[in-house]
Amino acid sequence: MQKTLNVVALILVILCSGVSFIYYNDDMDIQIPFLKEIFIGIAAFLGLVLILRINSRWQSLLLGLRSQGYPISIMGFKKILVYEGISLMYYGLFALIMLFLIDIGFLLGVVSAFYFMEGVLHFAFSLAKKPYKILVNDKSITIITNELTLVRWSDISKIDSRQNDIHLMLKIGAPILIDLDWLSADDQQKIIAEITKIAQEKNLFCSINCKGTYKDFTKLAMQTQFDD
Repeated sequence: MQKTLNVVALILVILCSGVSFIYYNDDMDIQIPFLKEIFIGIAAFLGLVLILRINSRWQSLLLGLRSQGYPISIMGFKKILVYEGISLMYYGLFALIMLFLIDIGFLLGVVSAFYFMEGVLHFAFSLAKKPYKILVNDKSITIITNELTLVRWSDISKIDSRQNDIHLMLKIGAPILIDLDWLSADDQQKIIAEITKIAQEKNLFCSINCKGTYKDFTKLAMQTQFDD
């Protein structure tokens, strides 16, 4: 749910950017009725999403500090920083534009500024304390990064892999990916072994071997067998 809300919030900010461009260039002779009221409503919605975002993201950081798991490597942290940094810069730029150029978008600018500040503090804390981790137990797999992802074993239909990712295939059809590049070489082997062990105990199909390579059982079954 939180991921969906974050995506919706970013889409709304992008749409507001386009509408603000039309409003700022009034020579385009395009009038949008009740635009100020619309901006206030969107600002209120974004503020609510921000509260939920802070609650989810910061609780997950505290969970990472208190829990033993597989820590995200520096390489993995850099990958996450790139993805998060793009939206972070957009929120910062949008806040400046709304605060200083769009008179009716002041509240949107304030909320966007809070998004930007929350993101900066989140990454500063994450870099200093290193709470990003992947937690695996017999109840769930929890991925603690810039967003909290919790996958219960009861929701998994099978476990597959492509390239260097582990695909947790959910019963609803959507996969959750664990990027093995996020982990050190030793932790990659450990998490694969632990996930495979728990999957076997729960009678789930799992196509990852202890070396982390993908087993295509269809191709293996089609190979010609030779007697000694």
